[in-house]
Amino acid sequence: MSSDGDQARLNHFQLLGITTRLPAHGPVTAQLEERLEIGPGFGRATYQNQQEHWNTWLTGYSTSGPYGRTARPLTLAEAVYNRVLCPPMVLWLPEALGAPADALWAAHDAAIRAPQNQPSQAAAIRRVFPWVEVREMIRQAHPVQSANCHLVER
Repeated sequence: MSSDGDQARLNHFQLLGITTRLPAHGPVTAQLEERLEIGPGFGRATYQNQQEHWNTWLTGYSTSGPYGRTARPLTLAEAVYNRVLCPPMVLWLPEALGAPADALWAAHDAAIRAPQNQPSQAAAIRRVFPWVEVREMIRQAHPVQSANCHLVER
């Protein structure tokens, strides 16, 4: 991806504007939820799908939210993506953006092979889909939204 300075940076509000318009379900993400027993129907998940999970996460990002995190007024989408610890949540974003099936399955398999903890599994997915690739998928799928990006706090 070519760097275009400030225009290459999305903040978490802009990412929320994108996630709300993406398909709610993806078959590879659903398979990962089943394999890891993480997500709707497992544990304490209060969301119905990973889109809702992202939207809840991003909506509350400027507050302590349901996760008890440190409130941040405006945050780079890249930082948000890299902080997510839920493996299916991480995988859903590139899947919803239209990533190739072979790469999605490679990310799925990497998460399954990773040490059996969520941070390691999420990191394994991000090695297949680093932010720079996700950001490029966003730019291709949402060029108007992407053109309105500007530099925000880290």
